Amino acid sequence: MPPKTTSYDPDAESSDPETPRSLLLKPLHLVTPWCLQCFCTSLRNWDYGLPFEPDCWSDTVVSKLCSRCSSTHGKRDSIYRGIRGHVFELMALLEFVKQYWVNNHDGFGKPDIADFVWLEPFIRSIPTAVHDLCLAFDNLAEAHGKAHLLIGTNGAKAAYSAWCNAREHAIYPHRLIPENLHQKYALYATEHLRLRLGEETQIHWAAALYAFHDTVEETIRNHYTNQSDEDGTDTDLLNVLIDFQEGFPLQLLEL
Repeated sequence: MPPKTTSYDPDAESSDPETPRSLLLKPLHLVTPWCLQCFCTSLRNWDYGLPFEPDCWSDTVVSKLCSRCSSTHGKRDSIYRGIRGHVFELMALLEFVKQYWVNNHDGFGKPDIADFVWLEPFIRSIPTAVHDLCLAFDNLAEAHGKAHLLIGTNGAKAAYSAWCNAREHAIYPHRLIPENLHQKYALYATEHLRLRLGEETQIHWAAALYAFHDTVEETIRNHYTNQSDEDGTDTDLLNVLIDFQEGFPLQLLEL
């Protein structure tokens, strides 16, 4: 006879195919608290004609599992508490580059009756930077989990919780919230735990942020240079690059 459960485990309950799931009237899109499985799956299936965003949904009030993990009977790997700030850094940049997929109907992507505001050759070069940034975050999360043995025993998880608690004293909420969503995400990043420079693989994540910034900036530079050569217009490239620098949501660390 299997041992009796001493506490209610919603994941164990919901993983039983015979157990009815209490469904939400409307599925909830987990915009920032997505799981790593959905993040990686979304990246593999990403259609470059649209901005990238993790496709993670919850359709039940009972289980901690998202819809995808529940349907595949998987284990939901939430983002580790110690790197939640880096999630918001990533989301700030993903939100920031959405502007390059805007079409002339104020939507994203290319419908049949709308054209991109930016030229398609330019748009096709941006996904490479986005893809590399997402891979860098996946590597960061994997390395962080291994460094703290978070796939191991409960003792390791308790030690990790204490490690996180000891670092939260330096985090303070901000009173002024910016209007732009990418700036909000950048602000939220400072209100959650992040690795410090020199810890674990933080240096690689910082380098990935630099690479993303430089790739997008160079793509913009080439776009306006080529456009000027083709149609003879004299675009003020300097002002365009200044706007890019001022709008870039993250403050990059000096490496």
